[in-house]
Amino acid sequence: GSFTSNATNSNSAEKQRKIEESSRFADAVLDQYIGSIHSLCKDQHGCRFLQKQLDILGSKAADAIFEETKDYTVELMTDSFGNYLIQKLLEEVTTEQRIVLTKISSPHFVEISLNPHGTRALQKLIECIKTDEEAQIVVDSLRPYTVQLSKDLNGNHVIQKCLQRLKPENFQFIFDAISDSCIDIATHRHGCCVLQRCLDHGTTEQCDNLCDKLLALVDKLTLDPFGNYVVQYIITKEAEKNKYDYTHKIVHLLKPRAIELSIHKFGSNVIEKILKTAIVSEPMILEILNNGGETGIQSLLNDSYGNYVLQTALDISHKQNDYLYKRLSEIVAPLLVGPIRNTPHGKRIIGMLHLDS
Repeated sequence: GSFTSNATNSNSAEKQRKIEESSRFADAVLDQYIGSIHSLCKDQHGCRFLQKQLDILGSKAADAIFEETKDYTVELMTDSFGNYLIQKLLEEVTTEQRIVLTKISSPHFVEISLNPHGTRALQKLIECIKTDEEAQIVVDSLRPYTVQLSKDLNGNHVIQKCLQRLKPENFQFIFDAISDSCIDIATHRHGCCVLQRCLDHGTTEQCDNLCDKLLALVDKLTLDPFGNYVVQYIITKEAEKNKYDYTHKIVHLLKPRAIELSIHKFGSNVIEKILKTAIVSEPMILEILNNGGETGIQSLLNDSYGNYVLQTALDISHKQNDYLYKRLSEIVAPLLVGPIRNTPHGKRIIGMLHLDS
């Protein structure tokens, strides 16, 4: 019994301490802490108190906090509580003060980016910059590490933030680095997300140059667990802009391997994406019919990935092209015999062909 009561006692002591900690700042004012602001920054309650002062006093609090913490910027950006204070401070300081903070922290941008707390503080700094001088500091500090950061769990968000907030001429360095390491980044869990943001925010010229690089790698990317999303994203972005230059080129390159890709775990995603893109769905269905023939379609029907491609082809042709739907149905219907009729996908396909009536 004594063990339990000791544990309970230490728990209630801990609770009591926390209450006293937080109440210590209940009626406090910033002036009381002038000269010792830095000691509050890495303490949960002290940090909250300082953030609150920024809300209440604005630039007056910002000036005081800035003066006493600027030399500790890097330490605070990577601290579990301090990073919140820095984020708040960046919104309140003057442009001159923000440039000072940028210059102080820039030699450490890489370690800050790789840190789970630092990445958030640095993203906020990038969001807040207003001058070409700041943009240039960010570019010069990050440029040599673009590939490393793009592939990092925390760092990739800093690169994405540059794409979202900087001007295209300033984030050209990201396109340069990615073009040089295209396959490396496109086939990486985090890198493929950075690449998608490039296609979101780049100029037409930047995106076209990148797509030319990606097109040369389309065979490898289509079969890759992450690369296949990049190929799909090119098609998505083009559909949004109602221009299909690269989509047609992708289809032209992948068509000869339609059946082989359809029965591949990742390739099948890309083929389905093409089938769902109205402007290129018919040539892809024709390819499956003409070059796949009965044998090809049989292999789709019996494959755990291919059957989804077949269902998509039936669904799309049914909506868009009676002739192709009829041709597909005529090949598929006689194949739906034996055990396949009772599988979930067999039943779905029977439903799509209206054979159950």
